[in-house]
Amino acid sequence: MSAIRLAKKATEGQSMPATPAARSRALPDWLPWLISVVVLLSYGDGFREALDAGFRGAFSDGTVVGSEMVVKPESAAKGVLEASEKAAPGSELVAVERVTGPEALGGAEWHVKRRLNGEVLRISVLDDGSIGRVYRKIVGETKVPR
Repeated sequence: MSAIRLAKKATEGQSMPATPAARSRALPDWLPWLISVVVLLSYGDGFREALDAGFRGAFSDGTVVGSEMVVKPESAAKGVLEASEKAAPGSELVAVERVTGPEALGGAEWHVKRRLNGEVLRISVLDDGSIGRVYRKIVGETKVPR
């Protein structure tokens, strides 16, 4: 049975809620994973070759390229939480992560996730309290061609 037929069968007889947020809560937990796999497989060998080229040798000697670790807010460097609050005044703290490697601007930084007006912002803060970047998490749908 194809992945798309399997997904249809799993949701058979279920009515779809009106809002995207309600729809995402109504879907089975495994369905987004299945859709991601179907999309990635649709690229065929080209996707595998791109991954191979991108990561060739990166882990061959067991070297860790980068890491993200969720930490308690009180573990963040002094001034990190205050700087993130200034970048998004009136927001609510969601999570704090310590990030190293290619995703970090200066080799190591903090990702502070804050909720503002229903949206989640990821604020990259360096150890000195300066703001690197602010990203808005966008929830969307991916339509897979049949």
